Amino acid sequence: MKVVLTVADTHRWAVLAESIEGGNTTSFDSMPQEGSESQVDSTLIFTDTCAIDKLAEVLKINVVDTVIVFYHQAEHYLAEAVRHDAHFESAAEQWQRTTSNLLQLQRKNRARLKLINIEQALEAPQAFSKQLALLGVITTDELADSAKQDVTLLAACQYIAQLSELLQLNNLLQASSLLLKSDNKIVVNVENIIGIDKALKASEQDALKAKKQLANQVKDTEEESSLLLMQLHQVQEEFERIFLDKKRTLVQQKQYQREVTKLEHKLRNTTADLASKNYRLGLVVQDVDEMKRSIFWKTGAPVRAVSKVFNKSKKRRQKIQNEVEMILSSEYFDAEWYLAQYPDVAESTISPAEHYLRFGVQEQRFPGPLFSGIWYAETYPDVAESGINPLLHYIKFGETEGRTASVKLLQDQSKRFDV
Repeated sequence: MKVVLTVADTHRWAVLAESIEGGNTTSFDSMPQEGSESQVDSTLIFTDTCAIDKLAEVLKINVVDTVIVFYHQAEHYLAEAVRHDAHFESAAEQWQRTTSNLLQLQRKNRARLKLINIEQALEAPQAFSKQLALLGVITTDELADSAKQDVTLLAACQYIAQLSELLQLNNLLQASSLLLKSDNKIVVNVENIIGIDKALKASEQDALKAKKQLANQVKDTEEESSLLLMQLHQVQEEFERIFLDKKRTLVQQKQYQREVTKLEHKLRNTTADLASKNYRLGLVVQDVDEMKRSIFWKTGAPVRAVSKVFNKSKKRRQKIQNEVEMILSSEYFDAEWYLAQYPDVAESTISPAEHYLRFGVQEQRFPGPLFSGIWYAETYPDVAESGINPLLHYIKFGETEGRTASVKLLQDQSKRFDV
């Protein structure tokens, strides 16, 4: 069995592979294993690139009597690598490593392993066909391909000429290969290079023109940027001025708000004090009226019979009056607000403070926008257990004990009532 493959990753291998007649193309995924019973007179052509370790496996197959390996010589390998954005140094190291391993295998298998230069095979198709015919492989006479010649190839030749180690290895590879040409020198078409050089010079001139245009554009952009920067500084200064003015205004607003809060607090206390005095006045008037009526009560026998009951009722009434007066004197009870929020109280004859004391808490009403008896009783369970009116408890005990009336909560509640 004869095996034809390449260790060079190049599209030019397809041209040579297609020129071989009577061969079976395959890939290394379908490679025969050692000890397989393949046809001895067949020819296998591997279309994909062969790594050196794979080549060693191919040589281990017993039925393989000849392995024909195509390779790149150094100049073309480096030129093609650089065209694919590689560097000469890294490409040269890779080529040296692959070539050294290839020559080592060739020394161990001289009778079976044959090396052929891809570039020489394409440049000398007749010599190529004769050599393969001697190995029992038939090829066509048509090979339509030529090496790409450009400045890259010329630079690769110059690079190799300067490195003796690389040049010696390149010559050793050629000496170990089947001879297709009398020498391995690369002939570079100078006219093509001159044409390329002219094109490069023209490109350089275009690049210089583009560079000048770009420099002018950069200059214009810098001037425009300077102008925009000046405008930006002006806007920033104006913004800072507006910010400072707004900050001063906010400070003044806070001062005004504190003054307003103080005045509102003072007004609530004054209103509460006035309500308390009015309530006392009402009580005095009521007592005077009772005294006037008492002259007539003394003449009646029923008055003496119920005197004890009246005295108890009077004491209870006096307690309620005292508690109502305490509620009225608190800034947390707002009589006008209470009547506005609960029109049914306004329609009754009972005073708003007494209504809240006796009925308001049970009916879950608020004494004013700054206090919530519901919240106070829930927050302090001992108040709820005592049965005392929450606002009365706060006035008598809660405030001195450091308890809170939850002003924020009541402000939210006042929003609900659209105060």
